[in-house]
Amino acid sequence: MSEQILFDNFPLTFLNKDASEDYEDKNEKTYREKIKNIIEDLKSLRIEINEKYSIRSMLEEKLTLLQKEEQTKENNMKYIMNFSEHNIYEREVLNYQKNIAHLKKQIQTSNSKIKLLLEKEFKVRKQLQINYMNFI
Repeated sequence: MSEQILFDNFPLTFLNKDASEDYEDKNEKTYREKIKNIIEDLKSLRIEINEKYSIRSMLEEKLTLLQKEEQTKENNMKYIMNFSEHNIYEREVLNYQKNIAHLKKQIQTSNSKIKLLLEKEFKVRKQLQINYMNFI
């Protein structure tokens, strides 16, 4: 059945064909188990990669949404700043227009006062001339 050879007082057993086939079957089984374990590990890694990819894509979508929201807020702030600056300028223009209208009214009243004073002066001069003419 099996032959033994002594090599440095250690027996080496050469198995016949039946025993070597069993040995190959055992090796094949262990390799198949290892391959099965490796395939399961790969599947779990693939699942983990898919989960992380989906998380990454979700985070990228959130990032783009936040960037769009930030851009919208920035644009709104620019609009508000421009609007408020425009309102400030409009208020200044309205104040200047009111001041101009007030100054025009003051000029008109002063013109009418000047006119009245000129008329009074004319009347007084005329009266003085009449008095002078009557006196002579």
